[in-house]
Amino acid sequence: MDQINAAVDRIIRRIRQNEALAGVRFVRGFNSAPAENPISGYLAAVCVTGVNLNRRFVGGYMSSSVKGEVYNADTDIRLYAPACENGSGLSAVAGEIISALKELEGEENIGGISASAIVFDPDADSIYRTVSFKTEICAESGEQNDS
Repeated sequence: MDQINAAVDRIIRRIRQNEALAGVRFVRGFNSAPAENPISGYLAAVCVTGVNLNRRFVGGYMSSSVKGEVYNADTDIRLYAPACENGSGLSAVAGEIISALKELEGEENIGGISASAIVFDPDADSIYRTVSFKTEICAESGEQNDS
C-alpha cells in the first residue's frame, strides 16, 4: 500500500503546482489530525478509496528483471468550501483539478476522471464536491532476477 500512496502523493504534488490552486490546502483524508470545523477556505481531502489487483505476472516478474504486480487505485479528492461560498468558486477549483489530472493522463496512467454534484455538509457547515479518478500503479516487490 505504501507504493500506491506514494504514487497518489506524486500525482497530488504535480496537481498542486497549478498556480490557480495556490489557495487550496491539500490534506490526506482520514488522517489523525482533528477535522477543521468550520471550514475556513478551500480544503482538498485526498483519499485512496479502493485498490484492486489488476495483473499478476508469471512467476511474479513484470519484466526480465523486475518482480511485482499492477494495481488499479480509486482516489477521491473531496473539495470543501465554507457554506457561505457560492458553488461557482467550488466548481472552478474542481475544474482546475480536473484539467490538471487530464494533463497527467498519459504520464501517470490516470483515467475515469469525474466530479460529483455539490452537496451541503451540515456537520462541517460547508459545501463539498468530489473529484474522482482511477490510476494504474506498478508495485514492485523489491526482488530482482539476477540471471
